[in-house]
Amino acid sequence: TVQGGTVTAVVRRSFFGRIAEGSFVLLLDTSSAALHGCLPRLALGLRSALQGASDEVRFNIVAVCGGVMRWRMELAAASPEAIDDAARFCSNLPLRKDADACEALEGVLEQRDLAAAYFVTGGDANIDETFLKRMQVAHYRHPQRPRLHAILANGERRESTWRGMQALASFSRATFRAVHVDGGDAPSLAEVLAGTPRNARAEGGRIFAPS
Repeated sequence: TVQGGTVTAVVRRSFFGRIAEGSFVLLLDTSSAALHGCLPRLALGLRSALQGASDEVRFNIVAVCGGVMRWRMELAAASPEAIDDAARFCSNLPLRKDADACEALEGVLEQRDLAAAYFVTGGDANIDETFLKRMQVAHYRHPQRPRLHAILANGERRESTWRGMQALASFSRATFRAVHVDGGDAPSLAEVLAGTPRNARAEGGRIFAPS
């Protein structure tokens, strides 16, 4: 359905939909406890989304956990070996509270050869007006104005984090996806690398269409 210039869609079973960009950075806010417990499922979803990608697709992963941890120093081709290594990286990140996701995302937007960034955090994160204003400034300074896709794990519709992530996606004409992960054991690394499906599902998403 289309309402007020946006396309509203319900998505299921994965942190990621179709990744259409040829170059992107995935920023994981692992200072969020609500996200940290979902990392094996996120790794599985990333691997699934990138399977069959062209080697021309280039990506990187940045994690906010105390400091900033980079999977690679530069964008890497989405080869099968790189995808498996990226899944391992995502599955084993530590939980650290003393982190600044806003500063990390500003750093990601300093990279010029970038079509999109995927920012993933949890419902316990603080995405306030100050965060959004800083992101707008960083986004408008970028010559390509990359899309800032927002993925929220275990957030609530009535909470400010949900609204903040929607706003982040909206001003960059990107997508917002809310994923709720129910109970059960997290998949093992072997299951992640094998692509075994588990019980993550996205209950609601808003896809902001270009005007």
